[in-house]
Amino acid sequence: MTEHWTAKYMQVPYTSGGRSWTDGLDCWGLVLEAFRRELGQELGDYSGLSLDTRRLATVRAIVRGLRPPEWTPVDVETSRPFDVCFLVPKGKVSVITHMALVAGRDRLLHTLEGIGPHVQTWRDIGVSFRIHGVYRHGSQQ
Repeated sequence: MTEHWTAKYMQVPYTSGGRSWTDGLDCWGLVLEAFRRELGQELGDYSGLSLDTRRLATVRAIVRGLRPPEWTPVDVETSRPFDVCFLVPKGKVSVITHMALVAGRDRLLHTLEGIGPHVQTWRDIGVSFRIHGVYRHGSQQ
């Protein structure tokens, strides 16, 4: 049986602002690395901006970058691997602070401080986060 593509990401540590396979990745860094390693695609890394230290500025910059024609919104029901899911913590009003990568049917790959990279179901992630939107990169249309 072939190992799922997400398995190799389980050993990469969480690092605030992380953009390095060896030093660690934050949630956007994990998306960048998966696109680079699995799809051969380079995305903007928003270097110098950390989702922990300048959360809102970073997320706004990323969301501004997720506009057609490069990125297209998709429904959760039609999402597929490598779509990017933007998440809002429960109890917050539309403040996107986290993102995850669709890893397959009913699965999301993401990384969190104190937990590290892991795969969760849409339902399980819904305990802590509300889905703000899912986007597909133009290379995956």
